[in-house]
Amino acid sequence: MNEATGYEKLTLETLGDGHAIAKVNDELARVAANILDVNTEATTKREVILKIVIIPDENRCAFDIKAQATSKLAPDHACVDRAVVGDDKRFHVPAQIKMFQDQPVIEGSQPRLVSPEGKTK
Repeated sequence: MNEATGYEKLTLETLGDGHAIAKVNDELARVAANILDVNTEATTKREVILKIVIIPDENRCAFDIKAQATSKLAPDHACVDRAVVGDDKRFHVPAQIKMFQDQPVIEGSQPRLVSPEGKTK
């Protein structure tokens, strides 16, 4: 702080009493968690953005400052499933095919249909 004026020099560290840096640190933590999430693509680029908006008054002797930190994360992997549509009086349609991941499909076999009540066809 300048003892003659009583003002503190405006820096990133003093902006909002350090809250701007705290917001960036919070977003960095979100990025780290996103990188460690196995449901995201490992090599996807992530970003942390610090946006500072400065709005001076008409006398040019003061200004408002707004600091906001955001991040762009890798999206979760899509959840993929398969469903069939058919006309069956005993089962509601569409019905979901219940298959295990990496389950081999036998050529010429029919999918097993499951009703909303969990009954199989």
